[in-house]
Amino acid sequence: DGNVRIYDLPRGQLQCDDLKQPITSIKVSSDQNCYIASCLDNSIKMVDIANGKILKEYTGHKHTNFKSEAAFQNDCNHIIAGSEDGSIVRWNIVTGEVVNRIEGAHNKATSSVVYHPSKPIFLSASYDGTVKVWASEK
Repeated sequence: DGNVRIYDLPRGQLQCDDLKQPITSIKVSSDQNCYIASCLDNSIKMVDIANGKILKEYTGHKHTNFKSEAAFQNDCNHIIAGSEDGSIVRWNIVTGEVVNRIEGAHNKATSSVVYHPSKPIFLSASYDGTVKVWASEK
């Protein structure tokens, strides 16, 4: 329904952030101040957890039909996501600019990306049934 619901159980409070688009995944930043939401309008929205305000929107990938996940790079300077055309896209977290793209990373839509917690590598998974390991750029 395009809403992210954040429950504060000890306080008995509910925050509802209306992103106005269907959401396929949510990832919270390591400092827990914001989250990124992969939306079915070809965008990833970075949202302030405290107030629900959209801080930045990242575009440049195709995401309209399939579940796809985005991730924060370990240095928290970049966001990475798969695309329905099989590519992988990386954005500068501050400017929102695409800094690189791996064309043809997979033969079908890239469904998931995840960074190793301490090493400069990430994995991608695809609807083509493959999982690949990549060296991450700084």
